[in-house]
Amino acid sequence: MITIRRMTIKDYESVIELMRNTPGISLRDADSRESTARYLDRNPGMSFVAEA
Repeated sequence: MITIRRMTIKDYESVIELMRNTPGISLRDADSRESTARYLDRNPGMSFVAEA
């Protein structure tokens, strides 16, 4: 079963690891933990993760 839920900063390490291992995806300064935390605070309910 797959569960989709809102992303929190606690998900950051897993999300970044997935991005690092996804061909064609490059990381930028905007992908830092601090920038991601600010984005999540400014945009509640706009980022999601899927768990299997």
